[in-house]
Amino acid sequence: MVTTGSGQSTKRETMISVAKEISNRNMHDTGRIVFVNVIDGAGWIARQKDLKRIYNASDYVVNLSSLEKIKEILLYYYRAD
Repeated sequence: MVTTGSGQSTKRETMISVAKEISNRNMHDTGRIVFVNVIDGAGWIARQKDLKRIYNASDYVVNLSSLEKIKEILLYYYRAD
Protein backbone atom coordinates (compact mmCIF):
# COMPACT_ATOMS: atom_id res chain seq x y z
CA MET A 1 0.00 0.00 0.00
CA VAL A 2 1.40 3.36 -0.85
CA THR A 3 -1.10 5.54 0.95
CA THR A 4 -1.92 6.15 4.56
CA GLY A 5 -5.61 5.57 3.89
CA SER A 6 -8.17 3.39 5.61
CA GLY A 7 -6.95 0.31 3.73
CA GLN A 8 -4.11 -0.01 6.19
CA SER A 9 -6.45 0.20 9.18
CA THR A 10 -8.59 -2.50 7.61
CA LYS A 11 -5.53 -4.68 7.00
CA ARG A 12 -4.39 -4.14 10.58
CA GLU A 13 -7.74 -5.25 11.99
CA THR A 14 -7.91 -8.23 9.63
CA MET A 15 -4.40 -9.36 10.54
CA ILE A 16 -5.09 -9.06 14.26
CA SER A 17 -8.27 -11.10 13.81
CA VAL A 18 -6.38 -13.76 11.87
CA ALA A 19 -3.68 -13.87 14.55
CA LYS A 20 -6.31 -14.46 17.25
CA GLU A 21 -7.86 -17.27 15.22
CA ILE A 22 -4.46 -18.89 14.74
CA SER A 23 -3.71 -18.58 18.44
CA ASN A 24 -7.04 -20.24 19.32
CA ARG A 25 -6.41 -23.09 16.89
CA ASN A 26 -2.89 -23.59 18.22
CA MET A 27 -4.27 -23.92 21.76
CA HIS A 28 -6.82 -26.57 20.74
CA ASP A 29 -5.07 -28.53 17.98
CA THR A 30 -1.92 -30.60 18.05
CA GLY A 31 -0.49 -28.82 14.99
CA ARG A 32 1.33 -25.53 15.07
CA ILE A 33 0.28 -22.76 12.74
CA VAL A 34 2.78 -19.96 12.27
CA PHE A 35 1.61 -16.51 11.16
CA VAL A 36 3.94 -14.86 8.64
CA ASN A 37 2.82 -11.38 7.68
CA VAL A 38 4.09 -9.61 4.56
CA ILE A 39 4.14 -5.83 4.82
CA ASP A 40 4.57 -3.82 1.65
CA GLY A 41 4.53 -0.17 0.73
CA ALA A 42 5.93 3.02 2.15
CA GLY A 43 2.57 4.02 3.61
CA TRP A 44 3.34 1.99 6.72
CA ILE A 45 6.10 4.44 7.64
CA ALA A 46 3.44 6.98 8.60
CA ARG A 47 1.32 4.33 10.36
CA GLN A 48 3.81 3.14 12.97
CA LYS A 49 1.16 2.32 15.60
CA ASP A 50 -0.76 0.14 13.15
CA LEU A 51 2.45 -1.51 12.01
CA LYS A 52 3.46 -2.21 15.61
CA ARG A 53 0.11 -3.87 16.31
CA ILE A 54 0.52 -6.08 13.23
CA TYR A 55 4.09 -6.88 14.26
CA ASN A 56 2.99 -7.86 17.78
CA ALA A 57 0.19 -10.06 16.42
CA SER A 58 2.48 -11.97 14.03
CA ASP A 59 5.05 -14.71 14.54
CA TYR A 60 7.12 -13.22 11.73
CA VAL A 61 6.90 -10.04 9.68
CA VAL A 62 8.75 -9.65 6.39
CA ASN A 63 8.72 -6.96 3.75
CA LEU A 64 9.45 -7.05 0.04
CA SER A 65 13.17 -6.55 0.74
CA SER A 66 13.30 -9.54 3.08
CA LEU A 67 10.86 -11.83 1.29
CA GLU A 68 13.54 -14.52 0.94
CA LYS A 69 13.25 -15.05 4.73
CA ILE A 70 9.98 -16.93 4.11
CA LYS A 71 12.00 -19.84 2.71
CA GLU A 72 14.10 -19.97 5.88
CA ILE A 73 10.98 -19.87 8.07
CA LEU A 74 9.32 -22.67 6.10
CA LEU A 75 12.45 -24.83 6.21
CA TYR A 76 12.81 -24.27 9.95
CA TYR A 77 9.27 -25.49 10.69
CA TYR A 78 9.35 -28.24 8.09
CA ARG A 79 12.49 -29.68 9.62
CA ALA A 80 11.07 -29.37 13.14
CA ASP A 81 8.52 -32.10 12.40
